[in-house]
Amino acid sequence: MTEAEFLPLSAADLNGKPIGAVFLGYIFHEPEIEALRERLCKINSQLSRLFKGAFPARVRSKSAAYSERPRCATVGNAHLKSYGRSFSGEPLVSPSFRHPLIMIDWDFKWQLSPDVKETLRTALQTICNRRADHLTLKTLIDQTVEILAQRYLTLLRPLRSGQLIAEGIHKLSGHVQPLSPKEWDRPDRYLDVERSDLLAKTAQHYTALWESITLRAPQPTTPLTPRSRPQPADQALEQDLKKLGFADGRHGKSDYQIACLIVDRRGVGGQPVEQVIDRTRKQVKRYYDRRGLT
Repeated sequence: MTEAEFLPLSAADLNGKPIGAVFLGYIFHEPEIEALRERLCKINSQLSRLFKGAFPARVRSKSAAYSERPRCATVGNAHLKSYGRSFSGEPLVSPSFRHPLIMIDWDFKWQLSPDVKETLRTALQTICNRRADHLTLKTLIDQTVEILAQRYLTLLRPLRSGQLIAEGIHKLSGHVQPLSPKEWDRPDRYLDVERSDLLAKTAQHYTALWESITLRAPQPTTPLTPRSRPQPADQALEQDLKKLGFADGRHGKSDYQIACLIVDRRGVGGQPVEQVIDRTRKQVKRYYDRRGLT
């Protein structure tokens, strides 16, 4: 199966769409996925949540339990069987085996790492509560994992290459900015498909680095003409400060806050956001220091 067969998308089709909606719409809403959902849900109905975008973050099973036979029952002795009733008058029954309970913690956080495939495979094997070498079940699980993982990683591929641009609200600046393509290569990043946020994980704690992420096509680049050649950095900075109202002083703002406003105005041109902000902050500090402004 090629990418074009299950992800017939162009960047123009995705302009302004939340990444979570794109994830749910283009990964799960396919006839082949629907057929797999029906087969898996017959084994364990809880798996319907997987096909609504939830991820089995933690799966565990409780040990099997047996019902206890009252001590007065001795099934092996025929002459006691007629007395084999409880005090309530109900017939005593043989010990019954109850299948282990499968406890699943669902969330909407999908790891960006390729390890997501094996994590999902292990979770499905536990949830289905069968031997992994059972041929029919193994084939069903492998097929489901391969298709879902391939679709997911295919959606991430244009984000990593810059063919698709993601924009979101940056945690530090509070402004809408484009994400660096390198963000999508970080194994410690998780995509919250419910909120369209990009999260960082430390130990068991998740922090939203980018919120309300939407997708768009990259802006076309045009060759520079003599009129559009960039001015010296100091002159360009002074113009930005004038337009923002900070050319004559900081007015209670920090250099970092002013740098964030300038970067939000200019854009980052595909460069890492934090590097651009830090470089601009140093230019702002030098500008004020040279002029003795506060």
